[in-house]
Amino acid sequence: MKNYDASDRRISGNGLTLACSVYGQEVAPVVNFAHGGGQTRHAWKDAAKSLGEQGYHSVALDLRGHGDGDWALDGDYSLRLSVAT
Repeated sequence: MKNYDASDRRISGNGLTLACSVYGQEVAPVVNFAHGGGQTRHAWKDAAKSLGEQGYHSVALDLRGHGDGDWALDGDYSLRLSVAT
């Protein structure tokens, strides 16, 4: 039986390091999960794990200033910069 537990990783861009949890195999089709409001990547754990078990490569991401992601020094959490990070 395969192990579908999350692989927690760090990714960097635009001066910040963000955290994500990855499920499934990297060669599989990708599904990205982004939380809303005051949540974190953990809000998507069950869905992301389920898709990993079904043959997808799912990535649940902590957005800027959420969860284990870095806080922006300039305090800019606009959608434009969240997409760019």
